[in-house]
Amino acid sequence: MRAQQAPPPFDVLITGGRIVDGTGAPWFKGDIAIAGDRIVAMGRLDGRPARQTVDATGLVVAPGFIDMLGQSEFNVLVDSRAASKIMQGVTTEITGEGMSIAPVNDRMIREGKPNWDHFKVVQDFTTLAGYFQRLETRSRPAINIGTFVGAGGGARLRHRLGQRAVDARCAGAHEGPGCGGP
Repeated sequence: MRAQQAPPPFDVLITGGRIVDGTGAPWFKGDIAIAGDRIVAMGRLDGRPARQTVDATGLVVAPGFIDMLGQSEFNVLVDSRAASKIMQGVTTEITGEGMSIAPVNDRMIREGKPNWDHFKVVQDFTTLAGYFQRLETRSRPAINIGTFVGAGGGARLRHRLGQRAVDARCAGAHEGPGCGGP
């Protein structure tokens, strides 16, 4: 009877990369070990066993970038892969600058329905809590999402009055809540 071999301590070993660690220090050449969803070691890890090894020679290895003015809150419901973000190294996006995906009322849902229908997405939430529950349980986007509730008064006015009423209220106005000013 043979003794069972212990599994490698690392799931992924990224070797030979130029590591930018996010601290502001200069890059350094080294390796990064990952176990599960965590970085567990950085430095010279030559010869350490891993389930998968990725050669990053000549490449930069860095933490994910944060897009502070993203607009993907709807897009991740259509295609959770968020390829345009991931391919640029963005792993977290903050949305809701200007408008936000919630809160919404029945009228706002009716007005937005043609767009949602076009992409074959059902709007089944009215609050940010409902939106985030959907992300966590069904959509599971490849990026982390955080959001503001729409900047300025526009989102609140649209929620209360409707877009046509906001447009009429703001006709000719250049300032004020929801009309391009504070």
